[in-house]
Amino acid sequence: MRPLLKSAFILVTGAFWLTTWILISILFCWSSGIRSRLRGFVYIHWCKTILFGCRARVHVDGSVGKEPCLIVSNHMSSVDIPLLGSQANAVFVAKKEIGSWPVIGWAVTGIGTIYIDRKNRHQVAEINQKTREAFSKGFWITIFPEGGITPADKVYPLKSPLLEPFVPDDIPIRYATIRYETGPGDPPVDEAVAWWGVGMGEHLRRMFSCRRIDGYIKIREYTGPRADRKELARGLQEAMAADFQPARTSAEVGVDKKPTPVELA
Repeated sequence: MRPLLKSAFILVTGAFWLTTWILISILFCWSSGIRSRLRGFVYIHWCKTILFGCRARVHVDGSVGKEPCLIVSNHMSSVDIPLLGSQANAVFVAKKEIGSWPVIGWAVTGIGTIYIDRKNRHQVAEINQKTREAFSKGFWITIFPEGGITPADKVYPLKSPLLEPFVPDDIPIRYATIRYETGPGDPPVDEAVAWWGVGMGEHLRRMFSCRRIDGYIKIREYTGPRADRKELARGLQEAMAADFQPARTSAEVGVDKKPTPVELA
C-alpha cells in the first residue's frame, strides 16, 4: 500500500506543478526574466514535493552558491535529480529515454530538461550549445558525467565531452557527491535506493517501500586543473572520489530517529 500511496501523491502533485508552470509560461510569455525566476520557484518546490512524497530528508554540506554555475555529480538513483533540484534553479542534462517515460517524461520535458542520446556522438556539439544557452539565461546546469546510473560503491570515471563548454575558467564549477541512508528496518541502499540491475518499475517499488530515506549531498567548489575537457574530467573525478562515502543503512550507523520528511519552506 505504501508504494501506491507515494506514487499517487507524486503523480498528483507533479500534475499540479506542471500545470502551474504551463500557466506561468502563458501568462508571462512576454518576459523571459519573470518566467526564469518563477520557473525556479516551481522547479525547486516540485523537487521538494517529490522528496516529501518519498519520505526523504535532505542533508547538505556546502552550497550551490548564489550565482549560476555548473554542478557535476555522481549518479546512483532516480532520486538524485529531485535531491539536487531542491537546491537550485537548475537545468538537467539527461538521457533521452527519460523523455519517453509515462508521466515522468512529459513532466521533465515541460520543465526544460536537455536530452542527450548517448549513442549519438555527433549530438555532443548540439547539447553543448544548449547548455551554454541555459547557463547564459541564469540557470544552474547539472550533469551526471559518469555516463549513466552506476552502483553505489564509488565514483566512476567521468565522460569528458559534456564538460567541453565549461573548460574556460570564467565559468564556476562545483562538484557534488551524493550518498543515501535508509531507515531502521528498511532494505539497504544498494537494494532499495540505488537504481542498478532492475527496471524502472521495480526500482520505484523498492524505493517507495522504504519508511525513510536520508540523502546526503556534499558540495564543493572546483579549483583544480581545467586546461582541456579531459584534464577537467580527471580533476573532477579525483576530487569527487576523495569526498565520496559508500552507502549505508541507518541501522549500520546507529541512527534511530523518527522519520522526518524534507521541509517545503
